[in-house]
Amino acid sequence: MANGKCQKCGCDLPTNWHADHIERWAETNRTNVHEMQALCPKCHYEKTAEENKSMATGRQLSLFPQSTESIKLRHHQEQFLQICKRIKAGEKIRKVVMVVTPGGGKSLIPIIAAANLIPSPGRGNFQRTIADKICWVVPRLNLQKQAEENFVSPYFREQLEYEHKIRANNNQPDPSRDTSGYATTYQAIVANPNLHAQEFQRHRYILVLDEFHHVEEGGSWHKALQPLVDEAVLVIMVTG
Repeated sequence: MANGKCQKCGCDLPTNWHADHIERWAETNRTNVHEMQALCPKCHYEKTAEENKSMATGRQLSLFPQSTESIKLRHHQEQFLQICKRIKAGEKIRKVVMVVTPGGGKSLIPIIAAANLIPSPGRGNFQRTIADKICWVVPRLNLQKQAEENFVSPYFREQLEYEHKIRANNNQPDPSRDTSGYATTYQAIVANPNLHAQEFQRHRYILVLDEFHHVEEGGSWHKALQPLVDEAVLVIMVTG
């Protein structure tokens, strides 16, 4: 019995005390009252830190295993994959327009494009690739960060067999430095259109316009994007 005391240092237990497994659950996979102890927060955090140091890496990773199920593309994703294969086979397709229902997985479209149409670092798959880099334009900063994170998903990398990564860029010089492209916002392109136009002149780009319904014909976004659309080897317009 704890009798209101921390069973490690003996101090009076505060209201936020911890019910701690004496031997961590990750090793035993069981919870029994007689195998637990009451610890103050300080002792609990110190004990956890020490256990983490000694815990085998393989055991840590096994707590959160990656999915081993093969990816099942939705109908529109599979259709787009087939378009990429047609492009690789030599068909002259320069613009793809997709209307996808919200939550329909449109964020996978740029990844499928990069995996199939841009040479993947270290894999040497230059045959029939049409571009050097990809630019993914989104309307909001949170989507820009998600775009960057989606590209480094271990699951997507394994299932689609690519090594690309892109970086979120808000008009820093050399937008795609050391990567296969970049994610930016419509607002950033309007703020510095020359930066992006020059980048598209240096490399062969796939341009992805996410939620392109925000672009008003003849407006500032439209005018800033036009040079990129003209230079891009492939323009993918996605909305929904």
